[in-house]
Amino acid sequence: MKLYGSTTSPYARRLRLFMAEMEYEFINIDVFGDDRTLLKEKNPTLKIPMLEDLDNATCPIIYDSGVIHQYLVNKFKLSNLSINQQTQLAVIDACTDALLNMLFLARSGVDTTQDNLYFNAQRERTVTSFNQLEKLVSDKHIHEWDYVAISLYCLVEWAEFRQLVDLSEYRNINAFMAVNDYHKGIKQTKPSA
Repeated sequence: MKLYGSTTSPYARRLRLFMAEMEYEFINIDVFGDDRTLLKEKNPTLKIPMLEDLDNATCPIIYDSGVIHQYLVNKFKLSNLSINQQTQLAVIDACTDALLNMLFLARSGVDTTQDNLYFNAQRERTVTSFNQLEKLVSDKHIHEWDYVAISLYCLVEWAEFRQLVDLSEYRNINAFMAVNDYHKGIKQTKPSA
């Protein structure tokens, strides 16, 4: 199997950590640079991550981290996420997407500090999502090292790496990060420029 992604993508990193005990090759690609042609050849959505598994004759390339996760769960006969876990993951994904949208707009020269509907909605979504995640961690709903916890870990470390949010007030999330910084792959997959 080959997992295509970047060293900074929180979605690729969550899969790298989830796959820490699996045999696969990680292909680091620059989606906005020289590797864009490769991305276009393999993935019409032009997004990472994507998984190539030539053992799967019907669908050798799988797009989207959620679909890839489900594919791996099925392939290796792992436990499916419960509805509760899927709902928790939806909060993490909504927050990640809001921050990614704002990051891409800022990198495109758009002033995202403006007071308008779109920017306000993204900022509000980020705050309400982190407040909910703080509560979920505090109430021990996210505590085992599973795909949801991995996804939260990747979101937080990526958001801090990109300096997108100040998480200093989130005591329980910060404790969660400190408790989980020893897991296999954490140091090797840390976001880097």
